[in-house]
Amino acid sequence: WLALLTAAPTDTNLTMAAVTEYTATGYARQVFGPGSATAAEPSVISNAGVITFGPFTAGTGGVVTHAAICDAVSGTTANIIGTVALTASRTPATGDSLQAAIAAFTFSSN
Repeated sequence: WLALLTAAPTDTNLTMAAVTEYTATGYARQVFGPGSATAAEPSVISNAGVITFGPFTAGTGGVVTHAAICDAVSGTTANIIGTVALTASRTPATGDSLQAAIAAFTFSSN
């Protein structure tokens, strides 16, 4: 699952309880849906499809700065698998959606 965050996570974050997740009405974590990992070292995965959050219907105004891959569709006990900073922060308005193109989110491990 891909979650949107409104603050930079620290290296010690292990669960979603330790980060600040975006909370507008209409927001929900989305399926990350990675493609195959690359054979390169370090290996890289990215989202294989377009990811859309929203539309947001109320409670907007928070600035989205980061995203996290976690292992549950909701809840603060979800384990964080990886985090990434957005190349540009976003402040959605009521009625907006945030959309990420294929391969917009990439994660690597070494």
